[in-house]
Parts: sequence; structure tokens; C-alpha cells
Amino acid sequence: MMDDKESRKYDNRKKKLMKEFTQLHGKRYKIDRRLFIDTRNYNLLIVVSPFYHN
Repeated sequence: MMDDKESRKYDNRKKKLMKEFTQLHGKRYKIDRRLFIDTRNYNLLIVVSPFYHN
């Protein structure tokens, strides 16, 4: 498990990426907790996807 500082850092990165992603693709993609991602946005997918596995 990550400590609090680490998880906060990842959390902030995730929020920032989701915000950017929504601004870029919000009209074309449904953005919610599952965060549907076009795999062409490969870097975003790599960074964000670990947070969305159940």
C-alpha cells in the first residue's frame, strides 16, 4: 500500500489528468468513475487506469 503522501500525489495527478481529458474529450466521451478512455491516448491510459480497476 502507498502511504498517504504518495496516494495524495497520485490522486492529484489523476484529478488533473481527468480534468484535462474532460476538457479535450468531454463531448465525445462519458467521463465518470469508470473513465472510459480511447486507447489512442496511451499515456493517459497508463497513468489513470490503475485507479479504475475494481
